[in-house]
Amino acid sequence: RLHSVFVHVSWGQMGSYLSSPVTTKETEQGTGNGLDWASTCMQGWRTGMEDAHFALTKLDQDLGASLGLFGVFDGHGGREVARFSAARLPGLVSSDLRRRVGQRGVREDATIDPDAIAESMARTFNQVDELLVDPKYQAELISHRNIPAGSDGVVTSAPSNSRGGNAVQQVQDRLQASIASDMARARERGALSTQEALRIMKGTAFLQRLEQASQAMSNSGSHHSEEATAPNAALNVGCTAVCVMVTPSHLVCANAGDSRAVLC
Repeated sequence: RLHSVFVHVSWGQMGSYLSSPVTTKETEQGTGNGLDWASTCMQGWRTGMEDAHFALTKLDQDLGASLGLFGVFDGHGGREVARFSAARLPGLVSSDLRRRVGQRGVREDATIDPDAIAESMARTFNQVDELLVDPKYQAELISHRNIPAGSDGVVTSAPSNSRGGNAVQQVQDRLQASIASDMARARERGALSTQEALRIMKGTAFLQRLEQASQAMSNSGSHHSEEATAPNAALNVGCTAVCVMVTPSHLVCANAGDSRAVLC
């Protein structure tokens, strides 16, 4: 049996510290497909949990081969990119491998070429980068920023992403709701925290950019989708990533940035 253990320690948003660390730990464990795994998350000194991870003991039932995929995403400047990446990457890897082995999949006892797995993982890392700047996914990014994720940062599936309706208006509504929520909490306490003030300023600036983009489109009489004018919600936010695919015969690792995997 292969034993896969991930220890995931988060230090939250870069540049902002608490007066004392949050040492509460969220620990999970699971087993399946001949693999045991565990994860532990801690916020620490930072003002919020901005990392994400996933643990899939069987990536895709239809692929047939025994493939487990595990990943950790270290958020920087916000949680939205880490959570978006964790939600989207498994499906992208699975789709790419399906194209390689054919829609009918492979036998349960067959092994997919590890070089092909490595190429698929590298390609899907680049695909995630492309999605982050694609106007169609800006509303989804905003949803990861504003919807509380809990301290553990676990992402199991991608949120639904409607292709219809006014995507820019959806982003504006969510930002306005987030700002109103921060203001309401501040009024209740009689004070505005530094983190809340920063969040309100960023949200207000982003709303102004959305309004300017919408106004420019209206003045030009453009018939293009409003999604095309949406600014990049991932601006100044990012994450590092490390993912490991476990096959019956190989461990295939891919990373971006300074995240590393250690074979014990």
